Amino acid sequence: ASSRVEVSTTEYQFAHGRMPRGRGLWFFTMRLRPGRGESQFIAEGTYAEARKAALVEACRVGATMIKVGS
Repeated sequence: ASSRVEVSTTEYQFAHGRMPRGRGLWFFTMRLRPGRGESQFIAEGTYAEARKAALVEACRVGATMIKVGS
């Protein structure tokens, strides 16, 4: 199911000049189904761990896209 959720790193790359990586506090904005707005999600750990947790949350809330925040 998580393969149906797009993960966009464009804003992060613009702000930092590189792909997201490393350990830290990660902020994600999730685009929900049409008419339901957006949701935020914060995860701590490596980017890979945080991305995985964000995908699980995206599936739970019915998000169609995740943006990695700067």
